[in-house]
Amino acid sequence: MSRRVITEAYIKKSRKVQLANRIKDSASESLLGAVIAVVVFGSIWGLVEITLGGFLYFVHFPLYKGGAITGGIGMALVATLVATYNRPSLVFWIGVLAALFKPLSALIYGQPYFPPHL
Repeated sequence: MSRRVITEAYIKKSRKVQLANRIKDSASESLLGAVIAVVVFGSIWGLVEITLGGFLYFVHFPLYKGGAITGGIGMALVATLVATYNRPSLVFWIGVLAALFKPLSALIYGQPYFPPHL
């Protein structure tokens, strides 16, 4: 292959990479994208806490001490969000949204809204 063909291929590839980086940067910098990410990740964390946490609690899973499994999943979701959007301030809001799902577990599992063990 000639140098010209190789150079043209390299230029096309570098343009594609630059375009992809610009799209990624604009998505991670937009406020709307961050809000949507908080809603999605917070909802996933809340639903995991409700379903998996409630299930493990009711089957008396022997290694389920203080929500270590669901907490680990939640921290993985938070780390993914912070790594993607590079905004550590979103951690508070994802936790608030996940905590808002907690009263739903009372409806699903027939528990009182304010049990003494919370």
